[in-house]
Amino acid sequence: MGLDRYGELAEVKDPSGTTRLGQVMLVSEEAMLVQVFAGTQGLVTEAARVRFLGKGLKMKLSPSILGRVLSGLGEDRDGCGPVFGSLSRDVNGMPINPMARSYPRNFIHTGISALDILSTHTAGSKMCGPSPVS
Repeated sequence: MGLDRYGELAEVKDPSGTTRLGQVMLVSEEAMLVQVFAGTQGLVTEAARVRFLGKGLKMKLSPSILGRVLSGLGEDRDGCGPVFGSLSRDVNGMPINPMARSYPRNFIHTGISALDILSTHTAGSKMCGPSPVS
């Protein structure tokens, strides 16, 4: 069992032959956890069969998706038919290369020692802070 299957799509077939789509959520040396998108009612672990699809979840992109209602899998929910487009992207996005980021230089001094020490902030970063209690 490869440890590189995280995020991969899988087809889970129950004893009656119904196939459901799922995604690998956890991988270890002993087991693999697959999140079944359509629910697990009627699935019996010993009788279910899993086939890994060797790809992650992708969605078609085009200007025609503006204003559309789609499911979490990118399927039509508004009755306007499937999304057509030549461009498709992984729904998990691209990994961030930490070496490509610029070094933080503009430290923001809040005057609150807990924030300044435990959660340093720079210009352009998101900042949360304590709010006054009324």
